[in-house]
Amino acid sequence: MALRQRLTDMGVDVQSSLKDAVGVGYWLSVAPQSQRLLGDAQLQNLSNEFNELKHKIMLCEGVAPAE
Repeated sequence: MALRQRLTDMGVDVQSSLKDAVGVGYWLSVAPQSQRLLGDAQLQNLSNEFNELKHKIMLCEGVAPAE
């Protein structure tokens, strides 16, 4: 996957997983220690390079949801 390789080249520690059972897309999870490497400018450059890229900030996994 080209995007994952590009992020790795930038020094970003990422893990990939299938987005859904159909295999239409992928989630890339950025390790907490690498998040500082992906500011607004870097995300904009990646969006220009990879047209279908969407990013979303997710709450920490394993934490009980607020009710």
